Amino acid sequence: MPIRSGGQAPYAPPQAVIEFIRSYRNRPLQTPFTGEVLSRAGVSESLIPRVIASMKALDLIDEGGMPTSAFEGLRRAPEAEYSSRLAEVVKAAYAEVFEFFDPARDDEEKARDIFRHYEPIGQLTRIASLFLGLCEEAGIIAERKRTAPKSATPRATSTSSKKPEPSKRASSTRQGSPSAGTSTKPLTGGGASSGRFEAGDGVIPPALMGLLSSLPSPEVGWTSAQRKRFMDAFSAVLDFSIPISEPESRQPVGPDYEDDE
Repeated sequence: MPIRSGGQAPYAPPQAVIEFIRSYRNRPLQTPFTGEVLSRAGVSESLIPRVIASMKALDLIDEGGMPTSAFEGLRRAPEAEYSSRLAEVVKAAYAEVFEFFDPARDDEEKARDIFRHYEPIGQLTRIASLFLGLCEEAGIIAERKRTAPKSATPRATSTSSKKPEPSKRASSTRQGSPSAGTSTKPLTGGGASSGRFEAGDGVIPPALMGLLSSLPSPEVGWTSAQRKRFMDAFSAVLDFSIPISEPESRQPVGPDYEDDE
């Protein structure tokens, strides 16, 4: 049924919905569409409820999880007709939205303003993103240029074009140290006792990089259980990659000891 103002609007990530549609077009999928079927089709577990709800809102899946005649028509359409068939589905589902949204003139901001009259309002950006993503896939609008969000932190270069000289800081040593001219050990001596440590070389251990690369995108998100598993794994990998080094006890200054002062 068409999506109406004041009611619920779908907000699954557009790529997840589009990939599921393409999967059904290009390979056999078991029906009715259950969470297990969507998982085998490549939809991540956390997105399955949202994708199913979005497919129902588009009238591609009925309440029993079976493909509708519109979805069957989309599945069997030749590649040359795929975009126009999908455009029919999108325009039918978002008929009310297209009364106020002109694809040839309006932008993403206008789409968000229109969807302020739909629920859930907390998912406004995702609701608009799905709508625009489907419009792109259907050829209703041209593909948008993605721009990175503006940073809330002002650039350090706004007041000066000069960059800091890391070489001076890296080569500096504590005054009075007999090992002047050489790098100091992190987490030892005065630095450790004062709660500070020397700057590293800027290289993140490969194990940590591999774990960080598994983070989901902000649009996808994760469950609290998934976040806890990640944090537990991160803590273990961090301790493995960078062993804990306790501060050394103070020793009297003498010929065999280094003066950290």
